[in-house]
Amino acid sequence: GLAGGGRGVGGGGGDERWVTASRSLADAVLGKFADPEGGVFDPATDHARLVTRPKDLQDNATPSGGAVATLGLLRLAAFTGEAAYREAAERALATVTVDWADNPGAANSKMPPLIVVLPV
Repeated sequence: GLAGGGRGVGGGGGDERWVTASRSLADAVLGKFADPEGGVFDPATDHARLVTRPKDLQDNATPSGGAVATLGLLRLAAFTGEAAYREAAERALATVTVDWADNPGAANSKMPPLIVVLPV
């Protein structure tokens, strides 16, 4: 996945194949799944027409796609210095409105991206 690809870029010693693959995947995510308001939709733009395009904002048995994509974008931005990836991730994080006091397990996979972007 994108998060794994971003990790592969950093752990791969900057091997150009991993950088190219990670950028291609990030660009595909942003091109087919990105919501201009922030975050990513679950179905791609070329998916069968739906009444609405849902976004899974909450983790379930698996992490939400939006959280995984956000973390991958942040990792790729940190490695490449590409501002567009960080900006897309920050727009996604701006949409997180989970009340963690009432539902602490709802956004476990969103915590790492938030920790990365919050000032210390």
